[in-house]
Amino acid sequence: MFQSAGEGYVEGGNISFSSGWNLLGLVYEPDESKVESVLSDIISDVVSVWKWTDNTWAVYLPAFEDGGKAYADAKGFILLNKIGGGEGFWVNAMNEYTLNIGGTVLTDKSIPIKPGWNLVGLKTDQTISVVKLIEGNEDKIMSLWKWKDNTWAVYLPVYGQDTTEQYAQSKGFEVLTKINPGEGFWINAKESIELKD
Repeated sequence: MFQSAGEGYVEGGNISFSSGWNLLGLVYEPDESKVESVLSDIISDVVSVWKWTDNTWAVYLPAFEDGGKAYADAKGFILLNKIGGGEGFWVNAMNEYTLNIGGTVLTDKSIPIKPGWNLVGLKTDQTISVVKLIEGNEDKIMSLWKWKDNTWAVYLPVYGQDTTEQYAQSKGFEVLTKINPGEGFWINAKESIELKD
């Protein structure tokens, strides 16, 4: 899936998109972090790109001449300019794609989490179990969420496995057990923590 091209540089990590909403994350620092560069191969078929940053939405609308700046200003959002490694983001796509994104391997594998909602991605090209990802911080995390195949997967660390399963079943969700490279995910934390993936 991921191929190395020299020390610290990766030729490409494949990220698969579905038609509709996709919650994604970059495991590498892209060569060029501007949104239109990261998504250049498919930008004409992207409806919108969203990132949650500093408790507000940042948005990029490729079909708008200003990239959606006027729309963002009118809604109290900010214009999304860049997507970096380890960041989670939403893409609303018109078609299915597999996008190959090259970049630099991230040396700092820590994922800083602020109190409240955080939209993040892994910084490694390895799948990690949710239990391992949050080990030692279970009492500081209210919930983790992943959007996959048009449904939510959820894990509620502070409530335990049984409650998570009951809640997920009652809502028609799945239980979140792992995060894969290229997937973005939400964490709702009670306090600042640092995760290692």
